[in-house]
Amino acid sequence: MELANVEASVFRALKDLLLIGFALSSLLAASQIPGFVQEYEQRLGGTRDEVTRLVAEFTSIAERADTDLAGYAIRLANNVDASISATGREILSLLERETAVAAHVDALAASSRLMKPLLVMGYADREIIGATWKAYHYTLTLDPEFALIGLGVGWLLYAFIGAILGAMMPRRRY
Repeated sequence: MELANVEASVFRALKDLLLIGFALSSLLAASQIPGFVQEYEQRLGGTRDEVTRLVAEFTSIAERADTDLAGYAIRLANNVDASISATGREILSLLERETAVAAHVDALAASSRLMKPLLVMGYADREIIGATWKAYHYTLTLDPEFALIGLGVGWLLYAFIGAILGAMMPRRRY
């Protein structure tokens, strides 16, 4: 057997191992997505509940002052006392957060299982996604739908890298 044939068969074997590695790693990585999204949704729901509770408490205070919460917050925000003004701005910020979190919860609840990861990637609350990522633990579960998506992405990534490497390596002419 010629040295060139041995080199070619070793190269093919390495290429096949690389394909298997890409396929398995992308299959397992994609299977983690549903669990991560579920944990994100749980944290988002908890945030919604906490923000709603805080808004209800401030609403109660505003009602005792014979006004609505937005008017109360604006009145506080325009106060000359810096600490009172800061409280008003914080309440206004809390109202904005309540609206944004509720909209995100509703969007996730209305979306299909395969669209949820795209919503999380595109509109995720940075604070919540950071906390979710920090606490997330990988599992060895295999989700069939996401595994197939991961397998496809892994194969495409392998083909892309192979094309780039193939273009960079000179070909021998015999």
